Amino acid sequence: MRAALSASEFVPSHVLSKFRSVRWKRYSIPGSSVTVAGACRSGRLRFPAMESSPSSAPDSRAPYYEALGRFVDAFADVETAITLVLWHYAATPHEIARAVFSGVRVDAAIQFIRRLSNVIEIPRWDELDGVLAQLATINSVRNDLLHYGAKGSADGTLTVTNWFRALTTDRVKSYPISPQILLDMTADLQKIILHLQTGHTGRHWLLPTAKMMILREPWRYKPGQQP
Repeated sequence: MRAALSASEFVPSHVLSKFRSVRWKRYSIPGSSVTVAGACRSGRLRFPAMESSPSSAPDSRAPYYEALGRFVDAFADVETAITLVLWHYAATPHEIARAVFSGVRVDAAIQFIRRLSNVIEIPRWDELDGVLAQLATINSVRNDLLHYGAKGSADGTLTVTNWFRALTTDRVKSYPISPQILLDMTADLQKIILHLQTGHTGRHWLLPTAKMMILREPWRYKPGQQP
C-alpha cells in the first residue's frame, strides 16, 4: 500500500511556503472559554480552525457522542410526528400532502400550524402552542449543533457557537452543551412526540400509565442551561 501523501506532494510549493510563513495567533470566542487558532494578516482573521478538545483517552467523549446519537434519533421521530400533525390540521389527503409538504422542515411546520390555528379550531391549542414553543427552542439548538459542532476548551467543557460565521459580533451565539443537556432535550423530544401523536394526528392512542406520566412532567431543557 502506498504511504500517505505529504502536503508537499499535492500542494504547490509557492502556496505551501506562503502558508508556513503565516503567523498564527489565538482568539477567544465572546462569552466562551473556547479559543481558536487563526492566521492574521492586515488585521483580518483568515482560515480559522477550531481547536480540538483535549483528551486523556481515545474514548473520552464517548458519553457525549452516545447522547448526541440518541438526540438525533429522537429528533428524526419528532420530524415525522410534526409532519403528521400538519397534514391532519391542513386536512390534506396523504397523496397531496406528500407532494406539497414533503420538504417542510420543523420550523416551517410549526409556523404553518400556528397560521392554521388562526383560521380553524385546534383542540387544546394552548397546550399545543407550548409544545411547539419547546420544539422550536430545541430545533434551534439542533441546527446550531449540527452545523457548527461542539468545541472543547481546556477545562473540558463543550460549547456550540456560530462565532466564525457570524456577520457581526452582536450576532454571535455561544452556549454550553454536554451529555446531560442532550439527554434532557431527548427526554423533551420524547414528550413532544407523545403530545403530538395522542392529541393532534386525528388518531386515538391508548397509552400505558408510565407514558401518561411523561406528559405531566415539566420540560427538562431550559435555554442557556449549564452542563
